[in-house]
Amino acid sequence: MAKVEPPYQSNQLGLSLPQARPGRPAGKTWYPTSQATELLGVSRWTLKRMIDNGTLKRGTHWKPKNPDAAKWTYLFNVRQIEKLQATQN
Repeated sequence: MAKVEPPYQSNQLGLSLPQARPGRPAGKTWYPTSQATELLGVSRWTLKRMIDNGTLKRGTHWKPKNPDAAKWTYLFNVRQIEKLQATQN
């Protein structure tokens, strides 16, 4: 099966930059759990399991939205998780 590359466009310097995918604003890096699960096609429980078993690294793949809160909510770096998924397939 062929690897699917994201669409690219050239900037003024001739460098190829990834374009925003549908439903994903250009330049946005961190997504709340609900959006991340939608973009990645996995459940929130899968993301939580991946955090718990060490597959997703804090600061690279996820971070707490408010670390001072009694119950953490997470933000996920969808691009980094997609790169990780690509290396695992």
